[in-house]
Amino acid sequence: MSVIWRAARPAPISATLPAICDVFQEAARSHATELGLGVADLHASSRAWILSRLALRVHQPPEPGQMVDVLSWPSRRTAGVRARREFEIRTVEDVLLVEACSVWLILDRVSRRPARLPAELLQLDFPARDTAIDPLSIPEPTETALFTGAHKVHIGDLDENNHANNVSYVSWAWNALSAEFVAAHTPAELHIEYLAEALLGDTVQIAACPDGPGRLLHRLSTSGRTLARLLTTWRPK
Repeated sequence: MSVIWRAARPAPISATLPAICDVFQEAARSHATELGLGVADLHASSRAWILSRLALRVHQPPEPGQMVDVLSWPSRRTAGVRARREFEIRTVEDVLLVEACSVWLILDRVSRRPARLPAELLQLDFPARDTAIDPLSIPEPTETALFTGAHKVHIGDLDENNHANNVSYVSWAWNALSAEFVAAHTPAELHIEYLAEALLGDTVQIAACPDGPGRLLHRLSTSGRTLARLLTTWRPK
């Protein structure tokens, strides 16, 4: 069993932010299961992994269907009640295409409060390597929204904890953008701060506001409650 998880696979047909996040989510799930810290392992003791923050940088979008190596590992930056996990997508020639860092909590499903990190995690021989990105604090948008949308949470959005899964939040923000904007820009960075759970039947309001050249601040909310804040940066094509 390796502390660095690696899998060769074709890149997503479309290198969108939701597609890249989905690749990393599956890598995290697979490796956690191999380490005995997967969803089922935690559910057996009434606990669950909760993603708190994610930061992602696209150095070069993978070509559709390109064979790539996906790497993921528990980070030596893990501390306190916050577990960190790093991700990379590299070409088979070892050129870095995408890197990401995530921050996770373990939730006690009975008390609904953060729990201690498992000893099995803290005792790992953490790799002596880090990605070069760190999650940013994201302010509330203050400018007039450039893009808006709404989404009613449906059954396909849910995970094993019966709330919307992590990638759904990114998909909702992405889908609120105009086709013209996406066609004219390449995503460079994504920072997301998860603040509350979205449940089946909730209507999520999405707003994306300009925050300087090539930057958008996004807010996802329901009934006036902020679910997540995102910061995205973009390069013109």
